[in-house]
Amino acid sequence: MARDFIEVQGRVVNVEMRYTLGGDAVTSVVLKLGDHRVEVSAWSDLAERVNERLRVGDVVRVRGVLSGVACFERGNGERGHAVKIRAWEVNRVKEELERI
Repeated sequence: MARDFIEVQGRVVNVEMRYTLGGDAVTSVVLKLGDHRVEVSAWSDLAERVNERLRVGDVVRVRGVLSGVACFERGNGERGHAVKIRAWEVNRVKEELERI
C-alpha cells in the first residue's frame, strides 16, 4: 500500500532544537517558499542531524506527513498561516541532493 506524503523544497529561515520532558530531541525548521511559510518538525536521530547540519539560508527538500496548520503574525501586523509537516526525510539541495 502506498504511503501518503508531502514533499516541499524551500529556504531555511530558522532552525531550533529542544528536548521533550521525555528526553526526545525535536528540531523545528521554518522554510520560506516564495510568500509562503512551512513549519517542519524532525524527531529523534533525524532531529539531531538536522540541527547539526542545517543553517539559515540553506535550500532543503523535505518529505513527510501533514501535521496541521499554524497561525502567525507577520512583521507588518498581518496574520499568516503556515503548513506544518512532520518530516521523515530532509535533504540539503546543492547541485545534487545531500542526504542528512
